[in-house]
Amino acid sequence: MKQEKNALIFYNRVGIILAVGSGVLIGASFVFKKKGLLSSQEGKVAGQGLAYLKSVGSVQNRCYLALIEGP
Repeated sequence: MKQEKNALIFYNRVGIILAVGSGVLIGASFVFKKKGLLSSQEGKVAGQGLAYLKSVGSVQNRCYLALIEGP
């Protein structure tokens, strides 16, 4: 009985850690994307062209997303 309770507490903690970690990673991805969008549009009209796809921030964000989402 005590062993089952310990296992339940362990799995609850693991679940909370995974949920918080996922939120942090998704938030960081949003920040990287926003910084890339802002830096690619400097001196240009927003929403025109493919400057974002050529920017360093875009490449970093795509690599980051590939890393956190896994194969």
